[in-house]
Amino acid sequence: MFERFTESARRIVVLAQEEARLLEHRSIGTEHLLLGLISLREQAGDPPLVGVGIYVARDVTQRLSPAQAPASSHIPFTTRAKKALEEALREATAAHVSFIAPGHILLGILDDTENLACRVLADMDVDLDDVRRRALASVQAEVKAGSGERSPAVDMVPRLAILEQQVTRLTAQVAKLQHRLDER
Repeated sequence: MFERFTESARRIVVLAQEEARLLEHRSIGTEHLLLGLISLREQAGDPPLVGVGIYVARDVTQRLSPAQAPASSHIPFTTRAKKALEEALREATAAHVSFIAPGHILLGILDDTENLACRVLADMDVDLDDVRRRALASVQAEVKAGSGERSPAVDMVPRLAILEQQVTRLTAQVAKLQHRLDER
């Protein structure tokens, strides 16, 4: 699945890992994916999709999820973060594109309003419906533009059987990506 991520989407995953380390968390959760997305947009000078800056979001994340024991070199994804990435794949497939862009990741995060990322946003009085609308608009713009940073995959909607296989292999692929990120 990660081969379908655009460079920006891959960068979000790397930034999420950095945020987990910075906050001394033992796993990468939806809150770290959210922080990675906010950080990426700020670094690029893009307007925020969620209406908050990285420092405020990081502060609220620390309050809702205090530091734990220092993380080992390998930081696994939480079940909810994996689920959000699976949902990002579903969003991309529904849009009939071969790539997963940052907007897809945000939509994946917003799919489960009980996750910590959504709790962070709610704690900051961010309107989740408005964020979803902005994320959908972002995805539509990325699709219309062809993302400009497409993965080399051919544009086609995977057949249902192929999609099911990809989803079941997600756990193994996430572990491989984490291993690669740790080697850097």
